[in-house]
Amino acid sequence: MKAKWKDEEIVKLFSMIEENNKKNLSTMHSFKQYAKQSGKNPLTIRNFYYSHLKVLKNNTSLCQKLGIDVSKHKIQIFEHFDKMQESELLDKIAEYKKNGFSTRSACMKLSDGNAKQMLRIQNKLRNITRKTKQSTTNSLDNLKTNKQISKTEDTKVIQFPTNGFNKKSRLTDDEIKSLFMGLVKLVKENADADKKEKAEKFLEQTEEERRKRIVELEQKQTEIETLKQQLNELKIKNSSLNKQLEFYRIEYVQKLDSAPNL
Repeated sequence: MKAKWKDEEIVKLFSMIEENNKKNLSTMHSFKQYAKQSGKNPLTIRNFYYSHLKVLKNNTSLCQKLGIDVSKHKIQIFEHFDKMQESELLDKIAEYKKNGFSTRSACMKLSDGNAKQMLRIQNKLRNITRKTKQSTTNSLDNLKTNKQISKTEDTKVIQFPTNGFNKKSRLTDDEIKSLFMGLVKLVKENADADKKEKAEKFLEQTEEERRKRIVELEQKQTEIETLKQQLNELKIKNSSLNKQLEFYRIEYVQKLDSAPNL
């Protein structure tokens, strides 16, 4: 049986989210913060918040009763890529990269400069890449299990012909050169793999920082829209007050004119 939320609990949750939004903290941060204070599950809090926000959007009297300004809260709509959209996304990014664009620039182009949409595309691309790597790893593991990859291939050990080789005989210059080149190649491959791994880690850290900045930018844009709306409301109120003041002035002058002269 679901526990019923008290009015003070609802007000506290919505107030906490409003305060954290001002600090550019995510809504999930608010859910976790409230969970620590209330002992409720963060996902339970998340589900209640979005379902109750829909109720408040359509119930002005309830908003007034609780003192909650729903304009400071936004219902998130999650759109999922289907398989065809995933394929089209990969094809478009590949086409941009052929023309010299970076992955990030390609995502920016596809999002038409929309920060939120760009973040969505980047997250999806990262998810597809991760799944592809995992699928490749699983395939290799299966091949190793079925002994379709030899131990030599798995460890990248270069084997040389042993037929007719006499331990007491001396290696020829060509054999020594071949052995040396093989060792050089192996060392270079290991060095390249190490550099690639370090570069990928660096790019992941850089990308994470970019994602944080994009989220902050999106939150700033939301704040600006809210401020614009509030400013417009103030202008309307100011105009209404000016009209009332003008009416009172006219009424006052008319009373003076109609008053008997002493």
